[in-house]
Amino acid sequence: MKTWLDKLRKIAERIAREKPKLHFVGLVPHEILPDQWDLLISSDQLDRKGMEGLRYLDKTLKKHLTTREFLKITQMVIMPHDRAMLKKLNEPGEFSAERLHSLYRFDPPDEVIVIWPPKVAARKLEHA
Repeated sequence: MKTWLDKLRKIAERIAREKPKLHFVGLVPHEILPDQWDLLISSDQLDRKGMEGLRYLDKTLKKHLTTREFLKITQMVIMPHDRAMLKKLNEPGEFSAERLHSLYRFDPPDEVIVIWPPKVAARKLEHA
C-alpha cells in the first residue's frame, strides 16, 4: 500500500511532466490545525495570480488521493519560481525550514517535508 507521501511524490512526477519546469513541492504544518499541511509548489507553468493553477492542482490531487488524504491539505500555495528561491533550495548541506523563511509568508515552519526536487528530498532534513 502506498503511503500519502509516496502518492504525493508520484503526483509531483506527473506535474513535472505536465507543467515543466517543476521547481519545488513541499509540505509544511498548518500554523493552527494539527495534522494538517500546507502544500507549497513552484512551477514555471503554474499561474500564481489566477485560479487556473489552483484548479489544476485541485483536480490532480483529487484524482490521485483519497478524500481523507486530500483533506490533510489545508491550502495550496503557488510560490514564485525566482532564481533566489531555487538557489536556496539547492544549496549543498542540510536543508532547514529556515531556508524557506523568505518564501513563506508566516514564521518559518518547524518542519518541512520536501517532495520535489528529488535530490533535495533525498537529503536529511534539519528541523528548525
